[in-house]
Amino acid sequence: MGEKQEFIYFICGDDRKVLKDSTFIQKLKAKKIEVLLLDDPIDEYTMQNLAEFEKKKTKNVAKGDLKLDSEEDLKAKKKALKKIYKPLIDWWKNMLDKKVKIYLTILD
Repeated sequence: MGEKQEFIYFICGDDRKVLKDSTFIQKLKAKKIEVLLLDDPIDEYTMQNLAEFEKKKTKNVAKGDLKLDSEEDLKAKKKALKKIYKPLIDWWKNMLDKKVKIYLTILD
């Protein structure tokens, strides 16, 4: 596990191949974050009772409450998306005039 990794991520199940291909861990794989694949029935029970190990908290990736991006990263992504889609938004504004302007004002 990398030193900067904040949590010990894990996923429990019956089949290691299914766990390895799980959609729950795809984003973690893309970010090169290691995930424990626990395929023994006793593992799930053990992890429910093991809140942390060596001052690192454990986190079940199947619960879906992962926050991998910081607030700054999310703001940067939003700004980049606005820049990318600006030509499309401007085109729609010209096509639909006032209807789109009102809607886009509400979104901002």
